[in-house]
Amino acid sequence: MADVATTAVALHSGAVEANPIMGGILRSLGWPAFIAAKLGVGLLLANESKNAPTAVGAANVATCAVAAHNLMVR
Repeated sequence: MADVATTAVALHSGAVEANPIMGGILRSLGWPAFIAAKLGVGLLLANESKNAPTAVGAANVATCAVAAHNLMVR
């Protein structure tokens, strides 16, 4: 959810969503769908953590990097 929160802050500051899929969801369906999509991916990853812990760990690192990048956007 750090990605969602920092995305909201960055977009409020004038940034543009760089992920074309999430940008399309946000533009066409709004924040509730954006949040639902992020939660869905998070739940999917949580479910797969037993089967592919390395992939899930890499996805978590990538998401944290995105959230950190969002904080630097002005």
